[in-house]
Amino acid sequence: MSERRDLRSPGVRVPSEKIAVPGTAPSPIGREWLYDALDAGADQPVTLLCAPAGYGKTMLLTAWVRRTTSPVAWVRIDGGDNDPRHLWPAVRSALRATGAVPDQALSCLAVPDSGGRQEYPEHPAGPRVTLVLDGLEALTDPLALHGLELLLRHQPGWLRLVMAARREPPLPLYRLRLADRLHEVREEALRFSEGEAAELLLQHGLVLAPRELAGLMRLTEGWPAALRLAAARLRQEHDPRAFLAAFTGDERSVADYLTGEILSRSPPAEREFLLRTSVCERLTADLAGALTGRDDAAAVLDGLHRGDVLISRSGSSWHRYHPLLRSHLYAELRRRRARLVPGLHRAAADWFAAHDLPVEAVRQAIAASDLPRASALLDRHGTGLVLSGRGGTVRRLLGELPAPALEAEPGLLLAAALADLDAGDTVAGSRHLALHARSSPPPPRPAGADPPPDRARRTSADARQPAGGAAHRRADPPGRTGR
Repeated sequence: MSERRDLRSPGVRVPSEKIAVPGTAPSPIGREWLYDALDAGADQPVTLLCAPAGYGKTMLLTAWVRRTTSPVAWVRIDGGDNDPRHLWPAVRSALRATGAVPDQALSCLAVPDSGGRQEYPEHPAGPRVTLVLDGLEALTDPLALHGLELLLRHQPGWLRLVMAARREPPLPLYRLRLADRLHEVREEALRFSEGEAAELLLQHGLVLAPRELAGLMRLTEGWPAALRLAAARLRQEHDPRAFLAAFTGDERSVADYLTGEILSRSPPAEREFLLRTSVCERLTADLAGALTGRDDAAAVLDGLHRGDVLISRSGSSWHRYHPLLRSHLYAELRRRRARLVPGLHRAAADWFAAHDLPVEAVRQAIAASDLPRASALLDRHGTGLVLSGRGGTVRRLLGELPAPALEAEPGLLLAAALADLDAGDTVAGSRHLALHARSSPPPPRPAGADPPPDRARRTSADARQPAGGAAHRRADPPGRTGR
């Protein structure tokens, strides 16, 4: 391992690989527009590339640096840099290695004084230097972060700073945004499109049918790491269609990645929170509190968004985990805490029902194997859901109930008939209508209404009999008839 000695800190040796551009293999997918997105930040002093693990930040920056003609200094941040006596010598060594920064400017990059202002003098006219700090999420020490804040606050004009991190660093970035000094590239930009996913698969010798590719995109949501892992596994499979049908976050390669790169960094209490809330496809803070018993669920969810967990917002109050992360968490919950699963689903069903979300309430009741509850919810809401345009959903939910449960409730049969007819299935619709007619009690007759026709005919015939005639005949002894 070669090392560089920092002249300002002679006792500190900086490993050469720490300040070398990584030898990461370039992506086989041409994503020129991402290079343009990074180039677009040239007029702003700071660029933040922020996305969770597996979005290809280092790979992108490596390819971008290799195609640029301006000087670039690279520092790979790790836990040791929480000691400022290691961080700033590494930064100085990386800048010195470019040959574009004079010693006068480098001499000011000492460990900043926490109480004073750090001065960064301009150097003579020359090319602008880009400093890449990769893996900035590892920097957590207040003094080290304070030094970086001072650099941002008094950044010299000759320096462009590019920070790559799995989560937004605890720095006053709002000041930079307000002053239009910050250019941001986020995970939305780094997701693969369906066309890019098809190109990646083709690089692995794979061509998927449009329906299979769309299914893979729904599961991965364009997460590059998941697409690469899926492509590697698909090359080994004799039946790609069966593999994709069973592909979840519990697949070995995906599970190992999720555990090693994301979940292993979560504290035990946060991991328990993730497990318990994985029973739902989407969450509010109130629902998360009902599932976990935590009064601080809103704060936990906010922390997950600021952290390295694959979570996104939907509207102002809903949150959802990445499908592969959720399926992995749910599989782990069923393995480790199986006795909790039915109760969590019932609690979720109660919450959704109380908040007038019957479809999700039914799904949770079915997941809890609480078929009476699911039947009661569909009996109450099924017809209204069909009339509101959700007939297909009602058909799928009814299809998960056993036939005896469906046929025992007239309300379910009516909802089934309406959903069938809404889908154009007249055969099933007629069958369910016939079952509904047989299972429904006759409507009550208003007082004073005419009797049914058969009863009216019997009453008329009885009225034509002589008074007591019928009784007299019944009273004749056997073998004799009246004359």
